Amino acid sequence: MLTSPAGEVLVDQPLVLQPECTRSAGCGWQDWTTPFTPTTAAPYTLFVTVLTVETPAVHIRVADPQKTDGVRAPGF
Repeated sequence: MLTSPAGEVLVDQPLVLQPECTRSAGCGWQDWTTPFTPTTAAPYTLFVTVLTVETPAVHIRVADPQKTDGVRAPGF
């Protein structure tokens, strides 16, 4: 779940991710992507609840496709 600085829920989508295997890449986990553009320059909160026992690690990647050459898009 992703919440705004005011506590408003912006993304709330329960997911069940499964391992997937391909011949060329081997085995790994499914990924999930959702677009999000902040409306204010303030901290947002991401909540991740892992239900699988003994999960060794969870990797979160946050990317900004508008950021090029180390410079953010105007206004962000």
